[in-house]
Amino acid sequence: MYPRRAIALAVALCALMATARASAWQEAHQTGGDVEVHVDPAGVASIRDVLRWRVVRGPLHWIDLANVDASAVVEPAVSVAGEDGHTLSAHASRREGNVIRVEVDDAHAFMRGTFAFDVRWSVDGLKSGLIVRDGAAWRLAWSSPLATDG
Repeated sequence: MYPRRAIALAVALCALMATARASAWQEAHQTGGDVEVHVDPAGVASIRDVLRWRVVRGPLHWIDLANVDASAVVEPAVSVAGEDGHTLSAHASRREGNVIRVEVDDAHAFMRGTFAFDVRWSVDGLKSGLIVRDGAAWRLAWSSPLATDG
């Protein structure tokens, strides 16, 4: 065998064997959100946060929401509405400190499109300092959670 061909064949085989694993491009970002806060006479605040996310290229596996009160009771079932009218499911769970993670049940259903995540939780506003007495009235001081991934 010719030495040049042997060297060329060896270099080509090394190049084929040394390739790295291909990774897919993923992009998702929050495009909006609506928040409803209802406070009952006992001072318990029920919070409904509807987050709109645009998935350019998925799959989308989870969303982390930071700045949720540590004493909040999170409803585990999360309803997700797709732009095509389909209803999908996800579940919410408490992470470390003040973070809630919303994990989708079927990541391949979130490959591309716009989705509205309906996340709910409740918190005792009087114990957590969310609601404070302000003279003859009550004052509600609350900040919306931050989506750390978007």
